[in-house]
Amino acid sequence: MLRKNIYICSPSIDLDSAWKPVKRYIESIKIIDNPDDPLYYDHYDPTALTRIISNQHKLVQYMKDNKHDKMYNILIIVDDFSDDAQFSRQKVNSVEFIH
Repeated sequence: MLRKNIYICSPSIDLDSAWKPVKRYIESIKIIDNPDDPLYYDHYDPTALTRIISNQHKLVQYMKDNKHDKMYNILIIVDDFSDDAQFSRQKVNSVEFIH
């Protein structure tokens, strides 16, 4: 089975019951259970997001270098941070963040 994880950053991740089926699905597919790398964030955490993306990049590069035909996938969902000053357009350069 190919490894995969879904990460969610949302202030309502632990408050809104709409997340419950999503969390159940994530728990059913996740392969890596690492307390140092949580799947849910109830606040915007640029350090964690940078670490997640950096680790993903390194892992995919390793897989490419070793001729794997399928890559490890992740999905990062960032929800409802429009009113968070730390996540505003002035603070986050999305192109720079992705690269």
